[in-house]
Amino acid sequence: MDSQAQPEPIETLVYISSATQEMSCVGLHALLTKARANNRAADITGVLLYAEHSFIQVLEGAPDALDATFARIQNDPRHKNVLTLVREPIETRSFSRWTLGYRGCAETFEDIFDLSRASIETLVEKGEAHKTLILLRSFFNSCYPRLSA
Repeated sequence: MDSQAQPEPIETLVYISSATQEMSCVGLHALLTKARANNRAADITGVLLYAEHSFIQVLEGAPDALDATFARIQNDPRHKNVLTLVREPIETRSFSRWTLGYRGCAETFEDIFDLSRASIETLVEKGEAHKTLILLRSFFNSCYPRLSA
């Protein structure tokens, strides 16, 4: 009998949602501060992009922690039209150094990485929602090469 404990399985969850109203810098800062504290306590890592009244987020962690975190997001009055793009088991975290990395995607790379809601919905319609995760990894690796997992 193997006496070594097996590592807890982890998953990634990617979703997009619409903001119920335009987020101010103060509002975004408050959201990020609270979310980072919650994520740290639950051992959740990931990234958040906000542009054009839309959030795109990758979350990584234990399935139960993801369920609780995502339930909070779905019930948050700042979000509407929440759409799960990807949820799958992963062996390693892509954003292990981020309790919640943030980028306003209109800041840079807008001609290289089309992260608009319309573009993502097109991927979903084509059955290619998993490409969103690849796009987000590429975007953050380009923005923050030293902090990539």
